[in-house]
Amino acid sequence: MTPKFKHDCEKCIFLGHYNEKDLYFCDQNSTNPTLIQRYSDDSGDYFSAIAIVNDSLVQSISPDLRVAFLIARELGLISEFTIKRMIPPTRETRRNKNRGNNRKIFK
Repeated sequence: MTPKFKHDCEKCIFLGHYNEKDLYFCDQNSTNPTLIQRYSDDSGDYFSAIAIVNDSLVQSISPDLRVAFLIARELGLISEFTIKRMIPPTRETRRNKNRGNNRKIFK
């Protein structure tokens, strides 16, 4: 299977077609893995989303990017590690982390 439309990023991994669109996964710099749906050869004709979605968030993205997410996860391109790495820590997580650091300093 080959892409229908031109895509200028050599780091993107072609995932397949869905709804007449090309789907890609790009881990361009390992900090912002991205899902992409391209629908023409024009350079600006695409939608993208950072691949930080998990099973509960996947319902809020477009159906085409949802399929890209599921394919990328099935191929092992998106893992729980990727998802946890991408989601910023909550205030509680930061507070607990800081408490732990303070204990080490005062012991």
